[in-house]
Amino acid sequence: MRTAFIRLPSNLWHSPRVERLAELMHRPKAVAIGCLIRFWVCCQTHGSERGGFLKFATPATLDRLTAQKGFGRAMLEVAAIEPTDAGLKILWSNNPKLSPKITSKNLPTT
Repeated sequence: MRTAFIRLPSNLWHSPRVERLAELMHRPKAVAIGCLIRFWVCCQTHGSERGGFLKFATPATLDRLTAQKGFGRAMLEVAAIEPTDAGLKILWSNNPKLSPKITSKNLPTT
């Protein structure tokens, strides 16, 4: 029997990014974290480039994946994903070595 572990950042519960994600979704923080876990499992299972890209996916796909309306849009707002013509580029990985650092250069402008 094969088992796989998903590693979660140890500071996830206290992350301002998770707080903002929950705020944008109008859901409790625990729901936002649950959505992130489902998202990261999907990236590991179906993603290419070490989970850094989901072909054919859109923000609406993430809403259906997590059964939470607004999750995909919230992920866009916190700069966790970037839509492309071919799918979604994943900018927020559960693996700190693969996740790009957030800098003022790659933050969305309002």
